[in-house]
Amino acid sequence: MGPELAIITAVSLAGYLIWNHDKNLSKLNKIFKNWGLMAGEALPVFKGKEGVVYKFKLPMGLVFDQMKAKEDAFNESFPFNAVELDFVGGLLHVIIADQLPKMLPFKEDMLKGKWSIPIGQSIRGMIYHDFNKIPHILAAGITRYGKTVWLRLLMLSIILQQPKQSKLVAIDLKGGLSFMDFEKLKQTHCVASDIAESVEALREIADEIKGRQKWFKEKGIQKIQQAGKRQKRVFIIIDEAAQLMSNGRTGKEKLIYRECERLLEYIGQVGGGLGFHLIYCTQYPTTKTLPQQVKANCDAVISFRLRNSTANNVVFDDVGMAEDLPHIPGRAVYQSDRVHEVQVPFVEDDQILELTKDHLKEDHDAPFVSHKDNTPGANTLVIE
Repeated sequence: MGPELAIITAVSLAGYLIWNHDKNLSKLNKIFKNWGLMAGEALPVFKGKEGVVYKFKLPMGLVFDQMKAKEDAFNESFPFNAVELDFVGGLLHVIIADQLPKMLPFKEDMLKGKWSIPIGQSIRGMIYHDFNKIPHILAAGITRYGKTVWLRLLMLSIILQQPKQSKLVAIDLKGGLSFMDFEKLKQTHCVASDIAESVEALREIADEIKGRQKWFKEKGIQKIQQAGKRQKRVFIIIDEAAQLMSNGRTGKEKLIYRECERLLEYIGQVGGGLGFHLIYCTQYPTTKTLPQQVKANCDAVISFRLRNSTANNVVFDDVGMAEDLPHIPGRAVYQSDRVHEVQVPFVEDDQILELTKDHLKEDHDAPFVSHKDNTPGANTLVIE
């Protein structure tokens, strides 16, 4: 007989007691027994707003990652529920809840305020990303699964919550079509749609970072939170970063793309504490399209469905996450200090137009115009 797996009384969130005859508990015991683990005495568990939480003490020699790798087996055993495994306070938590919705319309009451933006609905409730805690985000996912829709949700959330304190710089080398609705807004500094505009925008950001470093030093400030309303947050949003990479380029053309790579690495390394936030997105994450320095500075990841395990490993350094997501647009994995499967809110184009109508520029037809020398190597920022 295998090692004993002791079940612990769950914490009550709503006060509804479920006694030992719980069918879910019996099924869990069978799963553990099939793995050579014998469940301990069945004690009462409690039901909360996130579902029913079962707590287990792992036997010596068994680690949480071994259990997490079997999460699919739990979900297969509960086809009409969502099952999530977590490890809290030395205990394995098995949460059995209603399945996530396949479509989640965006509502204004999802907005939390300040610098927290909604990521998506998990079985634990709405998950938020706090830019005060984690300045940069890496986003990945193949086309038609919701990555660009999420970017538009992010931009909308920032504008609605911090209209006077935010500045958006968007880069979209697919002609700028993804961000047309935002280009005419006061908060949008520019939408760069080709390599020349992109490198100029990134040079400008790098110069701004250097100027803010000097200002922080003069004021005796160490982080952006201490600056209050004296400095805006700057969000650099890149819809397909692979198109800025130098891999495969040759000759003089390669120089300008290599400069883009250096500037992105610089922004990621230096900008976070100064109020510059990089949202780096790619459909095809590889070691060539995702620079190691950029990845190292993105402590939060959101990924929609990925093509294969290779892409999954580049993004997460792990297996069995985004590649195994169901074929549901808007379904994603969000990872910061914990991992959550979420359904991202879907925001309609008409909603964006309606909610941002009070933020239009007076002259919203003015295009982004380059005024610098875009010869490869000219105006290159020297980063030591």
